[in-house]
Amino acid sequence: MGGAVSAGEDNDELIDNLKEAQYIRTELVEQAFRAIDRADYYLEEFKENAYKDLAWKHGNIHLSAPCIYSEVMEALDLQPGLSFLNLGSGTGYLSSMVGLILGPFGVNHGVELHPDVIEYAKQKLDFFIRTSDSFDKFDFCEPSFVPGNCLELSPDCSQYDRVYCGAGVQKEPPGLGSHCHPGCH
Repeated sequence: MGGAVSAGEDNDELIDNLKEAQYIRTELVEQAFRAIDRADYYLEEFKENAYKDLAWKHGNIHLSAPCIYSEVMEALDLQPGLSFLNLGSGTGYLSSMVGLILGPFGVNHGVELHPDVIEYAKQKLDFFIRTSDSFDKFDFCEPSFVPGNCLELSPDCSQYDRVYCGAGVQKEPPGLGSHCHPGCH
């Protein structure tokens, strides 16, 4: 999936192309995309593909195409202080961008089936916090990644303002909506 916009030479050019194609429409979403370099979430040997509008998969590690993440970020209508649940949180790229918008009073939880992917996401999050010039420009809601099967979450677990399911499921599982507040996106 993807390929809707031209490849960029770097993260800023990719974002410019996503804006030009109307995938990124709001300043808040643009700022989040510019703050986190997509290439930082790739394995070193695959970074040459980071600025193409294509999904990437290696073993259990997966990144959706930038146009998909753009549409998701815009559709979530994120605001500071909201709570967010990412089902199939993967590399943590989306959760980290969301955290830049949620700010210090938000909630940012990711559930991931594969322990190796959780470890990868934690490493990428740590790298972002330690090295990004952008990190100090935001009040960050740090994502918390936990192991679990999103199809087996307890209906008693917290209700969230925004829920995104990037996990590979065939249809919406019964009870998934129980994790949403009324009016949830």
